[in-house]
Amino acid sequence: MQKLKDITPENIAHLEQVVGNLCRACIVTHIHPDGDALGSSLGLYSFLKSIGKECKIVLPSAMPSTLSFIFDENSLKDVVCAGENEAGSEVEAAFNEADVVFALDFNKPDRIGKVESLFKDYKSTKIMIDHHQEPLTDGFYLVFSDPNMSSTAEYVYHILLATKFVQGDSARIPLQGCTALLTGLTTDTNNFANSVIPTTFPMATDLIARGVDREAILENLYNRYRENRLRLQGYLLKDVMKISGNGVSVMILTRKDIEKYQIEEGETEGFVNLPLSIDKVKVSFFIKQEADAYRVSIRSKGDIKVNECSK
Repeated sequence: MQKLKDITPENIAHLEQVVGNLCRACIVTHIHPDGDALGSSLGLYSFLKSIGKECKIVLPSAMPSTLSFIFDENSLKDVVCAGENEAGSEVEAAFNEADVVFALDFNKPDRIGKVESLFKDYKSTKIMIDHHQEPLTDGFYLVFSDPNMSSTAEYVYHILLATKFVQGDSARIPLQGCTALLTGLTTDTNNFANSVIPTTFPMATDLIARGVDREAILENLYNRYRENRLRLQGYLLKDVMKISGNGVSVMILTRKDIEKYQIEEGETEGFVNLPLSIDKVKVSFFIKQEADAYRVSIRSKGDIKVNECSK
């Protein structure tokens, strides 16, 4: 089995002590939460609830409706969202009442939008679990950071397995949590097409054997889109996509087109991967105009590294 960075006996012992002593936890993830952000958060949440801990999940912005299927009525009650304006009292309470804040799937505080100030002002224990490059780790009691990891969901899975609470047996993680973790793994690897490492498929195999319904995950992720999304996709590929002579594809989605096709948050997830099915395309840029900024997604295939482009 591949040795996983930061999952050391010392770090796991510290984590076990923190988890054993805490009463209330707060899990925060990045703005515009994707499948990995939500899947890893719900996976950790489900585990903590199963051992008698109170927990809130803080979202800096609303979750996409396309990913809400991993939550049930009970877990949704513990999700608080900062919304469109300033973080409200529920979000503040989630931080103020927490013994521990878990930072999942982001490497820098500026990726959590409106709750950044609350996160920075939080003085108790902070724990990072993330797979992005160049993390800012000041102020964290524990850091689990590995840019080679397929996803934060996979990282959470391996960390939990290493603890005395789970003892290597995923049956000790609630089925909802296992489903959420496999969902996060599926989305961040583009259904196992990218970023797969030697431990990725064994994780998927274990969770399916545990009882996770992978077919239901795929049905919810890829076969329940609104018609508007497919029509926008066709428009982008036909009229917007540009491909350079050296195999770089660029698609720019404007606010005007978002409004025209009435696109909801999360419905453009995966668009960046579409041009990579073209043989000559080696790198794909998908640029989406937000209210006050542009969000850029970059993917590549083969041995081309695009990390430098995202700095």
